[in-house]
Amino acid sequence: MLRIARSFLQPSIASALFPRCLASASGDAIAELVKRRPRRPKNSYMLFAEDVRGQLKDEFPHLKPGELTLLLSDQYRALSEARKQDYKVRADELLAEFRLAKDRFMRDLDEAQKQELVEFERRQKEKKKSRVVMGGQKVDDGRPKRPLSAYALFISDYFGSEDMKSLKDLKTPMTDRMIKAGEKWKTLSDEEKEDYRMKANESRTKYEEELRIWKEHQPVLPKKALSPYNIFVKELFMSGALDGENMKVKDKMAAAATRWKELTDDEKTDYKRKAADDKERYEKDVSEYEAKYGPLKTGKEMVPKKPLGPFAVFTQEVAETGQFADKEAKEVLHEMAEMWRAMTETEKQVYAEKADADKVRYEQEYREWQALKAMREKAAKRRRKTPLV
Repeated sequence: MLRIARSFLQPSIASALFPRCLASASGDAIAELVKRRPRRPKNSYMLFAEDVRGQLKDEFPHLKPGELTLLLSDQYRALSEARKQDYKVRADELLAEFRLAKDRFMRDLDEAQKQELVEFERRQKEKKKSRVVMGGQKVDDGRPKRPLSAYALFISDYFGSEDMKSLKDLKTPMTDRMIKAGEKWKTLSDEEKEDYRMKANESRTKYEEELRIWKEHQPVLPKKALSPYNIFVKELFMSGALDGENMKVKDKMAAAATRWKELTDDEKTDYKRKAADDKERYEKDVSEYEAKYGPLKTGKEMVPKKPLGPFAVFTQEVAETGQFADKEAKEVLHEMAEMWRAMTETEKQVYAEKADADKVRYEQEYREWQALKAMREKAAKRRRKTPLV
């Protein structure tokens, strides 16, 4: 099969060809669409947090971001139904305005522009998911939950007190209640504060023990075998033979390479033997790892293939028929777009269902990959902390 057909038959190229060509052909147009489209408004909680967060940061500058967020969520839950309703009404009004604006915006677009926007939004969602482990929706890998600080424990208790309930019944603004909570903390005696510190320390001790046990059950990746040259350099560095004044690492590496070249074949034999032993050790470690956790894969092997959209599924199936084998990619995509526009919604639904199934497959593989990626990164950190011997 000729060049264009082969490119569509390769999964990695097939899934990327349409978006890439689209970006190169009309990237500016997509950027303009994204700028013009209405932005989804904030929900009731976000509106509340927007009102209160700045004042809380000024009032309690010692709080960490996580503790501040915890307080915000606690305060929102503690709001009276009337106060919550105020925020919900504001949020509903903003949402209604957004929907009207979005309807007007979408009516002004043609089918090609709508498809471009759908593809862009899908890619944005995938990028957001890729922030897992570092941020966003985290993978649940069983890690113990971090304990609260002494102050956070006090706030949790105090907002359930009769004092706070009476203020809540009086519809006292959240900011005023938080200020009162801060003042109350300051008036506590050392003995009362010590109780919360003891509870926090107990929680911390329990957390550290649970974390230690959890870490013991995380897989430690086999440390790769060193080459004869790497073993030579490692021993040379540890001996201190290259510890010259103001000698940079790259200069040390250059000096090590020169010394290696000066060694005779007999002198290198000992390092080759050590490398062979280390390779045997690595193969044994890999066997034990795979027996317990399954095949040891490289990063590229592990990355799941991204899902295709309905139009991309359509283009892939059409390309596999070979009817566009003699045409250039740009011309092929243009003709396929015309074919897609001419299809009925019922005909398109077949490809939409296939795309949905591919999305489910991707999400499952992605969760598994992220969990394993997190464990690999932690294992790599533990290896880096292990002293060279």
